Amino acid sequence: MVQGDVVRLFVAIPVAVLALCSATIGLALVVSYPSWASRRDFDVPPRSGMDILNAHSCGRGETKSILVRGVEDGYSPNGDEPGFIRPGRNNAASLPRDGTGVYDQVNVDRGLTDSFKLAGPYASGIFVFRARSLSGGYDAQNGSNNDGLGFGNLVLMDGAVTSGPIGGQTMSLARSGTVWSGDDDIYHASIDDIPLRQHPSQQTSEDAAAQRPLYSMRSYLNDEANPGWLDVFMQDDTAVDFIGLALCSAPRIRRGMTLTPQRLPGPEGRSLVHLACHNVQDTSRRCEPYVGDTRCTSERPVACLRASELPTPTDGTGRPYSVTWSGGHLAATEPVAGNRFRTVRDVEDFCASRFGTGWRVAAVHDGFRYQSVSGYGDPGRFSGRVWVDIADQPHATCWARE
Repeated sequence: MVQGDVVRLFVAIPVAVLALCSATIGLALVVSYPSWASRRDFDVPPRSGMDILNAHSCGRGETKSILVRGVEDGYSPNGDEPGFIRPGRNNAASLPRDGTGVYDQVNVDRGLTDSFKLAGPYASGIFVFRARSLSGGYDAQNGSNNDGLGFGNLVLMDGAVTSGPIGGQTMSLARSGTVWSGDDDIYHASIDDIPLRQHPSQQTSEDAAAQRPLYSMRSYLNDEANPGWLDVFMQDDTAVDFIGLALCSAPRIRRGMTLTPQRLPGPEGRSLVHLACHNVQDTSRRCEPYVGDTRCTSERPVACLRASELPTPTDGTGRPYSVTWSGGHLAATEPVAGNRFRTVRDVEDFCASRFGTGWRVAAVHDGFRYQSVSGYGDPGRFSGRVWVDIADQPHATCWARE
């Protein structure tokens, strides 16, 4: 490890990917592993900041990464744990007086700044830090209650206008439990809950500054205008032990879920469409309801449904199709790329434009069970796998929910 950038990671499970990222600051250690590996039960509640980072669970198909600055060592003075000023950060208002500051320092009137090099988009995450108040500062009794915590793009040069939002709050608000959960001196919050606002210097009037748009840390990390850094600045009468992030990355290749048509036996099957997770003649390729099975750049028909409450038909043996029956009509559009649609509303409108009012995209849950959907329709119009919707798996469709 290069002196000047101290990073320690604790991983309680086998590591699937170990990436060593070199930068001007030295070496940053990033551990990534499949989300299923992070899903484990604890016999006791997490007792440290690293426990909290390790306990954060990601969704199916997501990759979890843990980034840590400093070392969680109970403010030990042993070792060299300085912060880091990334290239371009030269605005004195967001920098400590004496360089970057140092983790574990116990002197008042000295801040700490650091930066995380990140690459979104992220589906979720948690920010954790361990800090305690230093008496003798502006608030002699509580020390750091008035200290500020700043996050975001802190490269706001004097007189310049940038696009990066900045956010944070005071230590007193962190201790209030409004956004942050605290246990003694350990604080953690979801990146969806940490607020960031556009910096006042980017506003043209006092009225605009009073109504600055509100971001979450996650929206900032996923913003295309994000320079690829998350800057942190902590003032000034606060001892900081370590700072950490646990982040869940969405699959790099976007895929959507598809079902395949399956011919039903008997005369009843001539007017019924049955869409299944796989074809009984070829079970090697199944649908994937968690991370999708077909690249969104592929062209497939969209399965559309006109919902109704039609009675459940029976197969040739008299057995009803109750577990797959949608109660409506199914139809297929012409083949289209899944990434043509931005949201599920766009897919709904597409089905309505092809077949009329009342038609929408068919969802895998329209069939109730077995990841199959049945309905009245012309099975001859279905020749291959078709796009379907699934509402509760964000990485299994080519479109967003909203």
